[in-house]
Amino acid sequence: MKNGNLYKSLPVFYLLIILLTSLITCTNNTKNNKMKNENPHIIKNNNVIVLEYTLKNNKLNGVCKWYSLDGTLLTSGIFKDGKPYEGSFLNWSLKIQNIFKEDPYETSVYCRDWVEFYESGFDSNLPDYNEFMEFYQNGAKKTN
Repeated sequence: MKNGNLYKSLPVFYLLIILLTSLITCTNNTKNNKMKNENPHIIKNNNVIVLEYTLKNNKLNGVCKWYSLDGTLLTSGIFKDGKPYEGSFLNWSLKIQNIFKEDPYETSVYCRDWVEFYESGFDSNLPDYNEFMEFYQNGAKKTN
């Protein structure tokens, strides 16, 4: 091979290595998420995100964010193994009765569009979500 051809093929060689490395990294990340059994979810209402959460082994795990129908961030907290761990959380069972089981953070009920249900009872003003909020630090509920 002549020196001129070697230099022309080196950039192609490096490009192939970069592409292969990227492909392997993406594949490993996907495998890791599947192995961890983590599933991110987004619930939208009229193309506005109202809830972002992740399930791991069918339990809330990781960051969970609730938004109002106008896109305002209401709460942001971290779940560990289905339980509030750190941050702010909406506990819908504090005001919406007879819907929730013993665990107000049980995923089949908690991970629904409660924002639309709640905000539909108000005319033009955003409702006060403070009556639903709970705060946790290191897995313990903070009291005022």
